[in-house]
Amino acid sequence: MLYVVTWETTLFFYAKAVFSRVARVCKSDRGGPHRFSTRWSSFLKARLNCSVPGEVPFAFDELQATTGFVDSGVGGDDRVVYGVFTTGDNAIAGSAVCAFSVDDMRRAFEEGPFKNQETIYSNWLPTSRSQVPRPRPGMCSNSSSFSLPETHLNFIRHHPLVDWAVGGTTRSPVFVRTAREERLTVIEVDPKVSRDVETEIWIESGVAAAVAAAVASDKDDDDYNKGCRDSEYVDRCR
Repeated sequence: MLYVVTWETTLFFYAKAVFSRVARVCKSDRGGPHRFSTRWSSFLKARLNCSVPGEVPFAFDELQATTGFVDSGVGGDDRVVYGVFTTGDNAIAGSAVCAFSVDDMRRAFEEGPFKNQETIYSNWLPTSRSQVPRPRPGMCSNSSSFSLPETHLNFIRHHPLVDWAVGGTTRSPVFVRTAREERLTVIEVDPKVSRDVETEIWIESGVAAAVAAAVASDKDDDDYNKGCRDSEYVDRCR
């Protein structure tokens, strides 16, 4: 399967908002049959949540750059991707580096509900179990995508966004800088550096290049990702 990290601009009745997302599509996806032949049959996307936790979390919503996927450094096959995020132009100036686990992305795509909007005037709400077809849309399999039923393809066409946000591997961002003249825009990671080395940040002439030096993942942060599925964090994580 392929993962792509990107950002989207969303228009609301009262404002324009930018959300950073990760998208996934199966490598074997050849589109659906007949009128679905030009559409992905497995394309899904999820929100990336890079924020400082608190009663009112401080969010960095606008993705500027990412690294490639690298080994997490904590054993197993999990990989992580580091991203540089900033606040919007009309918000308090700030930049942050967050790391995201492929395992957390997979859980959001394969275990959580989908987002659903009944009408253009309705709020976005999670789907119920009964609304999701079986087999679950967006799952990769050895079967041809041409054999998928039309109900499956119609569902994923209208519900490409999953409800769970993907939180960082650490409860707070790896690095935060709140200064307009030092806005992070570029990031590089060296996965061969010892896990004991702290994150290094290089800032030159107002353009920042962040080098994440093998930041260790905090396993207590399962509570944070779980928080993205609980009411306390629900507004921020979406």
